[in-house]
Amino acid sequence: GTIQTFKTEGVQVNMSVGEITQTAATISGNISLTEKNVLEVGLLYSSSSSDPKATTSGVNKVVLTDMIDADGNFTYKAENLLNETTHYYRYYIKQGSAYTYGDVSTFKTEKVPVTIEVESIDKNVVTFKGNVQFSEAGVIEIGVQYYPKSTTSQSAGIQTKAITEISENGDFTVEISRLLLGTEYYWQYYLLQNGVESGGLLQTFEIADLYNVQSDLNI
Repeated sequence: GTIQTFKTEGVQVNMSVGEITQTAATISGNISLTEKNVLEVGLLYSSSSSDPKATTSGVNKVVLTDMIDADGNFTYKAENLLNETTHYYRYYIKQGSAYTYGDVSTFKTEKVPVTIEVESIDKNVVTFKGNVQFSEAGVIEIGVQYYPKSTTSQSAGIQTKAITEISENGDFTVEISRLLLGTEYYWQYYLLQNGVESGGLLQTFEIADLYNVQSDLNI
């Protein structure tokens, strides 16, 4: 007989990013899905890949099919994200072993506000004071790293001091002792999250040589 055609409907997926903090983002939307047991619809997001796919390493995959309510609405909170970082996200549709993908969109997590300065230098002990505002406590480590200016960081080895005592309003002090006399140091604060480290402005402080005494003796 005469060949005729028909076309199946497409799955309509709408998603957007709502609240964004330093390490989390809320993604919500709507999926028009008539056969849940045939099609799988999900979310892909990554900070390392600008073209996230279900088979790419470093890409987070979330199945949304079982999250939608009777009207097709869903809400998902992506957590433990890298701070001050652009993330790429899109939806995917899986049928059998075949994937189709939506357009890639982006969002950027917030920066962690940090202020820190040298408060005092007493012989070979340096005390820092500062303030940090974490939106999610306990997710990111903050500390001070330092090394002698006369050598490179690779040959000297960067030393670190984690800041463990932070008040409710974000204030902290940290003390570094047993520094070398007569030595100038590089220092900066660092943030460590999921093995990824970022640092603040590189600055210097100097420990005086307490035994460099000049004198003349006439007999």
